[in-house]
Amino acid sequence: MRVREMASRRDLRISEYGVFDERTGDRVAGATEEEVYATVGLPWIAPELRENQGEIEAAREGRLPTLVTAGDIRGDLHAHTDWSDGRHSLEALVSAAQARGYEYIIVSDHSRSTTIAGGLGVEELRRSARPSAICSHASASASWPAASATSWPTARSTSLTTCSTSSTSCWPPCTRASSSRARR
Repeated sequence: MRVREMASRRDLRISEYGVFDERTGDRVAGATEEEVYATVGLPWIAPELRENQGEIEAAREGRLPTLVTAGDIRGDLHAHTDWSDGRHSLEALVSAAQARGYEYIIVSDHSRSTTIAGGLGVEELRRSARPSAICSHASASASWPAASATSWPTARSTSLTTCSTSSTSCWPPCTRASSSRARR
């Protein structure tokens, strides 16, 4: 709406068919969104930012944020295998992570505390912690197992694993990221 109001102040009309001169009816822009925004003096605003929450002012002042792209994603922090409620094996998840160029994947199958997800018991979780055997050939990605559990106020807290690139208390990862890039 704000962009249409800005166009109206310039004697322009914006519709799904383009940008039109109000006086002549001629189409003056509209082949691309960039053209539409340019007719009102703005740089293109990504759809993810169009919430009428200050993006127009930010665009005018050159302060639009840089959005995260698929190329910025370095790994997956939450995946489930077919051992709980996922659709794919650990091998398939690791393979998909490598195909995407990911540096890591954290597999967090559900524990029994998540009753709706077909969660794993403690022994099953221990058996599922097998990435070093599966990933011995996986040089591009690290894989850490974890458990997704529900915390109940009356339950005793048991931590099955705590993982990060600097942690030494993880179950063995396939590879450890050692570059400074991996610790950003």
